Amino acid sequence: MAKASSKATIDTKFHDDGAVSHKVVFAGGESRTILIKANHALAQHFIAHGSKAKIQAAINSVDDESKAIAKLDELDKGFDAGRWSLQGEGKPKAGILAQALAALKGSDLDTADAYVKTLSRAEQAKLRANPTVAAKIIEIEAKSRAEESGDLLGSFLGSAESNAEAA
Repeated sequence: MAKASSKATIDTKFHDDGAVSHKVVFAGGESRTILIKANHALAQHFIAHGSKAKIQAAINSVDDESKAIAKLDELDKGFDAGRWSLQGEGKPKAGILAQALAALKGSDLDTADAYVKTLSRAEQAKLRANPTVAAKIIEIEAKSRAEESGDLLGSFLGSAESNAEAA
């Protein structure tokens, strides 16, 4: 998995022995590789820091304790299954800009995502500001919000219809 910025690209690899390496390639072409072995003393600190942050984020993502407990149970099951993130499960992994470009061109999401990753943040911002792209982003986000809220609206409309029939 590569993480790009205007300064450097970071390509992360998980090795069979449990080690993790990050190959950092700077914009000027120079590179470095950082290797963290699974049995290194820092590995437990990374696990503790990362998992604690995920737990805190899960708790903070909901508005009451019972939802937080349910979210934490879900996260725990995900960790046991080897999944780091439950957010976005079943949803496109590419960002909204790549989704919009894929929809506009009629291409696959991976191609659009690869293109977006070659752009600097400034270039991505310019592309998002393009009226055609901006309109497609708004359309995709609106559809996503409609899907997320559909059950709630259905519940309300269903009860409103029931109330009208009772009157």
